[in-house]
Amino acid sequence: MPKHAFNSKCGIKLIKRKDRKEVVIATDLHKTRHKAGISITNACEKIAELICKDYNITPDQLVFIEYFPKAKDFIPHDKEIFNVVAFDSIQGQYRNPKRKELTVEEFRHIIK
Repeated sequence: MPKHAFNSKCGIKLIKRKDRKEVVIATDLHKTRHKAGISITNACEKIAELICKDYNITPDQLVFIEYFPKAKDFIPHDKEIFNVVAFDSIQGQYRNPKRKELTVEEFRHIIK
């Protein structure tokens, strides 16, 4: 990821599971998009790096989820969207995000 500074924000929630996995839910702030900056999709690698560094989460513990709340006024998000994102971890940096959209039921199972 280029070393650019973006004045951006998103919602972050951390959930510690019993199996030692750390679920990081990054919520896109679409309703304030003009103030939120870069989307979580375009910044997911950097978000994952910062959260893992700040909370001592190892790559094998990380379960990273992008959450896009339903919004009538923001196409195409006319429904809630949950994506689990897997990364290649290279020397503490996250690269090559691979997304899989989750159903609400799959999301609920992951955060248990």
